[in-house]
Amino acid sequence: YQALAGMELTLAIGIDRLRQYSLEQQSFMQDAFLAAGVPMFKPDPPSMFGAFSLLPHDNAPALSNALCEEGVNTDARGMYVRFGPDILNSREEIELAAQVTARVIKSM
Repeated sequence: YQALAGMELTLAIGIDRLRQYSLEQQSFMQDAFLAAGVPMFKPDPPSMFGAFSLLPHDNAPALSNALCEEGVNTDARGMYVRFGPDILNSREEIELAAQVTARVIKSM
């Protein structure tokens, strides 16, 4: 029952539109991170990958925890920190996440 509103929103927007927007958000995120000096994994072709952008890091769990303390929600899988832009995230929020990530990496 709790997921009903999300399911209704998803159906109203449409899966194809959501996927296209997700790919656009990820591309914008990867470019914003690169501009901030943080190289992200860029899949080729992007359409063959999921809804997360990946940041390789030797200590991904520690970086993910440090980012969480700064208000950037991520998770770590292996040697990657995963960023999942949501349909509600603005481009300004993504750019801020890139700047925060660059600062946190430099402080580690």
